[in-house]
Amino acid sequence: MTKSQINSKLLEQILHDSFLIEQLSDRVYKLLREDLRKHQERSQGYGSRI
Repeated sequence: MTKSQINSKLLEQILHDSFLIEQLSDRVYKLLREDLRKHQERSQGYGSRI
């Protein structure tokens, strides 16, 4: 089974399970918040150099 086939099968399982959808959504939200926080920290660092 290829990686693409494995991903497709996993996605199909997630889409049919509301609990898994919620877990995935929570994980994506946490990752986006962390990325935004890091971006804001980097942006503040650049502003202080001017």
